[in-house]
Amino acid sequence: MSIGDFVEANLGESIDSLITLDVKSQGLMPSLYQAARELIGGPLVLEAARSLVDVAEPNSNVLICTGFRAHAWENGETDGVIGAVVLARALEVGLNVHPVIVCESELVDAVKGLVRVSGLHPDTNCEESCGFPHSVKICSFTKDEHAAPKEAKEMLGLFRPVALVSVERPGKNSKGVYHSMGGADVSEFTSKIDYLFQLRSEEILTIAIGDLGNELGLGKIRNTTRKVLMYGKECQCPCKGGIACAVDADKIIIALVSDWGAYGLGAEVAFLTKKPEAFHDGGMEDDLLQTAARYGLVSDSSGYCRPGIDSIGKDFHVSFVKILRTMLDHAHMLRTRPPRIYELYSEMRSK
Repeated sequence: MSIGDFVEANLGESIDSLITLDVKSQGLMPSLYQAARELIGGPLVLEAARSLVDVAEPNSNVLICTGFRAHAWENGETDGVIGAVVLARALEVGLNVHPVIVCESELVDAVKGLVRVSGLHPDTNCEESCGFPHSVKICSFTKDEHAAPKEAKEMLGLFRPVALVSVERPGKNSKGVYHSMGGADVSEFTSKIDYLFQLRSEEILTIAIGDLGNELGLGKIRNTTRKVLMYGKECQCPCKGGIACAVDADKIIIALVSDWGAYGLGAEVAFLTKKPEAFHDGGMEDDLLQTAARYGLVSDSSGYCRPGIDSIGKDFHVSFVKILRTMLDHAHMLRTRPPRIYELYSEMRSK
């Protein structure tokens, strides 16, 4: 094993450990992570990043699907949207691809504001596949179940993506119904983005990032979701089909907070491409969280527009990004200027 492979593997394990740290003491992470790990084999973030780097040619398109609408408000959660923007930046800087963020129409303005904070340019012209340099396309998607298949085919045909990534997107269950974590039917105000995953050709890579199992693309772990979540097997709506998503993805990333999974993927892409600058820092994280609140995104079940994600306050997320940034920087340093002790340890492991 080379020193580069050694550091790469260790970073992958470390990122997985960080993004699944159960600071909320929910007790769900071990079961969900283990189910995904058994399917994927290696560290979840590393395996997803490797696949993404393999398929992403310069100037190719990657569709990032996000947005979880809140019940009583037009806007949605901070979770997912911020991670999608951070990932879009990492892909644009690290891989020179064209990110396309797909979400509900109500979230487009917030995404535009967040993209500007990331240092990139929002582009809402979704009639053409080619964008201007250092830009992110932002496209809304229909909520009409009957119109969705046609719209999905048109979007796939226009952008010809090499990959689809979902970040904290509602995913329909086996009965075609979308649910909140509390078991409520949210289909009415959810865009039917699942059809992009279901109608894509097999050569298009799919990656799903979620924190419970009701998110788009986590169908491969639905048996575990049905077992460990309160409404996994039986929801509170008339369908009684449970909240577990039935739509699959090629690669899965489980995290305590979905945005953390997107951050981990972005950091891993930055490492693999040898462009650590592709991953954002604590200062930008602070700006992103403040901007999300100003655009009316909610951070917890209270419904208040506060800087935070998934009931965890701003300061913690800023510290989280700083830790991940430090991990990335040290891994990059070890790969380029490894101390002799790491060379010896690598030699020992290879024997």
